[in-house]
Amino acid sequence: MNAVINIENYPECCQLVADSPFWVKDKKHEMAVVCDNSDYDVEVRHTENEVAFLPIDGCVYLSGGSEKRCDFAVAGSNNTYFIEIKELERFDLHKKKNAKKVEARKQLAATINDFKAKHQQNLNLKNTIAFIALLPKYREEPRDILKTKEITNIDKFFEMCGCPNIYEGEVIKIK
Repeated sequence: MNAVINIENYPECCQLVADSPFWVKDKKHEMAVVCDNSDYDVEVRHTENEVAFLPIDGCVYLSGGSEKRCDFAVAGSNNTYFIEIKELERFDLHKKKNAKKVEARKQLAATINDFKAKHQQNLNLKNTIAFIALLPKYREEPRDILKTKEITNIDKFFEMCGCPNIYEGEVIKIK
């Protein structure tokens, strides 16, 4: 069982999911939900008996607060993933895409910092992964965003919340 994301800590919001893969949809002005593969934002693959799914925006934290949080978290026995989904209107607008990534990093860092404060001894940041999903979906496998031009962004993210892992894509693999 994950030390932070579990039914004992979040009985009103958390659910265990045995299916692999399973799909998650973040509905506008609602919380993220497990859905079918006909209309989804993120796919989660895992090799465990069950993983925990926790809608954050709209369940753990009320939507519309002054400081935004990420959309949801999933957790296996060892790793915790915090996921923020950002929808792009047009992929060819580089500035807009970068602005969405900056906004997503801020939301992820705010959420991770809150969870660190609430679960001081149990959130191992080495096993915590921040994940940005940009929509519409355009690739099948997750992509590590550690690229030469983005190393400063990863350093800034680490300074913001202490988490050394940030990825981008639409498929999360929990091993």
